[in-house]
Amino acid sequence: MGEREWICDECQEPILSAEDGFVEWIRNEDGLDCDFRVVHHPPASPYYPGGDCYRYTHVVGRRDLSLRVFAEDPKYIWHLNPQNRYTLARKLRGRK
Repeated sequence: MGEREWICDECQEPILSAEDGFVEWIRNEDGLDCDFRVVHHPPASPYYPGGDCYRYTHVVGRRDLSLRVFAEDPKYIWHLNPQNRYTLARKLRGRK
């Protein structure tokens, strides 16, 4: 696997590029963002065309953002699981 890749929190398969991923999360009743998940963008999902890797599609308060845009704002890094946090930190360091 060489270079670290994003790992989908739903299917546990690699997300090969930021363009192939999304971050989804819930904004709870108190206005706090929680339950962040990195998932495949539907066309890149191994479940496509019959499904996708989103979990919160019908949940009130659901938010999402492309992985590319999300990764450009490092304030979000602590919301990711350890594997994806490491990947984001490594990619951000590589830009400097």
